Amino acid sequence: MLRAIQGDLLANPSRGTVVPGLAGIRKARAENPARGKAKRGGFRYMYYFLGVRRRNLFAAPLRQRSAEGLNERQKAALRAVVAELKGT
Repeated sequence: MLRAIQGDLLANPSRGTVVPGLAGIRKARAENPARGKAKRGGFRYMYYFLGVRRRNLFAAPLRQRSAEGLNERQKAALRAVVAELKGT
C-alpha cells in the first residue's frame, strides 16, 4: 500500500483535492494492484506536500469517507502537524 501511495505522489505531488480547513492537506486515491482495483476501489489517503526542493511528504492512509468525518480536534491536530512540518 505505501509503495502505491509513494509512486502515486512521486508521479504527481499536487494530485488530489485540498481538504477545506486543513492547511493545505490534500486527499487522493491510489490503485490497489493486489486487489486488481483501480483508483475507485483502491486506497484513499491524505497528504501534505512540503515543496519540490524539500521533497518531503506527510501521508496517512484513510478508510472510506474518513476525510469528511474528521472532528474539530482531529482537524486541529492535522493543522498542528502541517505547521510543525513548515517550521512555523
